[in-house]
Order: sequence, then structure tokens, then C-alpha cells
Amino acid sequence: MISVEGRDPEDAIRDFAWNWLRLLANGELDAAAAMLDSPGDDGRPWTAETLQSAVDDVFHPESIFRREHPEGPRFSSPDTAGELWDSATEIIASDERDWFHYDVPVPINGSWSDVSAIFEFWSQPEGLSVVLESFHVL
Repeated sequence: MISVEGRDPEDAIRDFAWNWLRLLANGELDAAAAMLDSPGDDGRPWTAETLQSAVDDVFHPESIFRREHPEGPRFSSPDTAGELWDSATEIIASDERDWFHYDVPVPINGSWSDVSAIFEFWSQPEGLSVVLESFHVL
């Protein structure tokens, strides 16, 4: 759950996303999974293993990425991944602003990748609940 008291919800969402990416980059996948309030598209709860597995599945062994990076995908910090394109910071809000959608680019192996973490944020009395739907190549 994200507290938005006294803040613009979109600022709170961006702060959440960048902090979440930093946890992934630091190898703190259990902590990153604990920040998620609901399971993803497949109904399974997120764990350190399912987070890593989801990215490994995107970059399957036959992918071009794996030919270029035989070590496989490694989460990287958004702070060192280079400049992010403007469209990647867009958050889509419902008309009532009770629901938000954010495709968060995921830095992999030192730079921004084609993979996004697909998030939904739902207004609750105590803040915004966080749902990581999936990782997806956009």
C-alpha cells in the first residue's frame, strides 16, 4: 500500500516505482515482492523467485538478448541506467483518479530494457494498493 496523504498520487506512484526498481537492482527481491498487495495476472503471489522467473521468461534462452548476455538478465538501478525517454514516465489515470496504470520500464544489465513492469494502483481508504500485473516487452 502506498500512502498518498498530502501528495499528488502520480508523484507517489513514481517514487514507489523507482524505489521498487532499486530493491530489484540491490537483489532485495523478497522486499520488492512484499511491497505488492495482490498477485499478478496468473493469480500467483509474487515472490523473489517469481519476480526473477518472470524476467527470465521474457528473456528466454533462445532470445537475442541471451545471445548478447549469456549471463542472463540482471536487474539494474534506474539511477545508473542512463536517460529515460519521456513517454516512459506517463501514468494513466481513470477519470475519477481512483485507478492508475503505469508501465514502468525495467533497467536490465546496466541500461533501460524493452521490458516494462505493468502496474495498477487502486484507491483505497488508506492509500493506493499496488498490483504488479506482469513483466511485458512493449
